Amino acid sequence: MLVGVCAASISTFGFTRVQAYVEAKIGLHDSCGVHNLHGMPALLGAVVVAIAVSVPGTQGDVVYPRGDQQPFAQLGGAGVTLVFGLVSGAIVGTILKKLLPHKSNKPFRDNAWWKVAEKAI
Repeated sequence: MLVGVCAASISTFGFTRVQAYVEAKIGLHDSCGVHNLHGMPALLGAVVVAIAVSVPGTQGDVVYPRGDQQPFAQLGGAGVTLVFGLVSGAIVGTILKKLLPHKSNKPFRDNAWWKVAEKAI
């Protein structure tokens, strides 16, 4: 439960603080919050699992394929996953920018098609 609470806290911190900072500093807009909801808690999970597999009392009857090197294998797997995600995201982002050029710097507004409240409540 402690890991879950920490992951939720990290995710919430990401939505309230990190998202605006990343958008302002490098122009990265994460409209679905994938970084906050999946990325940051996953990194926490990778570190916790690496610690857990290194503690003899948590292993039970499990025999890890890497033995004493299992924590480093866990962190290496997380690193490889992160690299694949960054590289494939950059490739897809570049392709989409070429195929669908951005025509306006103005944000999309629903006013033309929907009845929208004037002020947020």
